[in-house]
Amino acid sequence: DGQTSLREATIASTNTAGPETIAFDIPTSDPGFSGEEFVIVIDPASPAEELTLGDAGTTLDATTQPGGVPIVVEGGPQSTDSDTGLRVTSSGNEVIGLGVRGYVNGILVDGGSDNVIAGVVATGNANGVNLSGRTVATGNQVSGSTIADSLRLGLAIVNTTQVTVDGNT
Repeated sequence: DGQTSLREATIASTNTAGPETIAFDIPTSDPGFSGEEFVIVIDPASPAEELTLGDAGTTLDATTQPGGVPIVVEGGPQSTDSDTGLRVTSSGNEVIGLGVRGYVNGILVDGGSDNVIAGVVATGNANGVNLSGRTVATGNQVSGSTIADSLRLGLAIVNTTQVTVDGNT
């Protein structure tokens, strides 16, 4: 149909070797457009719907939406310890300008190194941005982001070193 969902785009990027960019061009006629933001509802209770960046070098850039209208991935209600808005499991990825709310983990980096989380807005999650896991390596970065109204942790850094945290609110 010439349209790709965000979930389809993350699956395609994970299954395609080499760097990719996920950009947005959602029409204002989309039913997820509230007049102020585009809301993409991802059911946190369905693992089949989880968003994962699993191939190194993917850029997910929500600032590409024409008119600068925010893109928000929304879940909830929080029901288990594994509900995640966006999971990053590989290295060298960038998540730019994405909003995420209503999850146990808004954004979870649980693998890889040199990932950049920049300009995201993580609100109303149990954990806003979580860098933790047995396979998280060095060089990850969280910058210029807004992390608010977290029920547990705003920014969690566990089992990893050499993380840059800069200019966040």
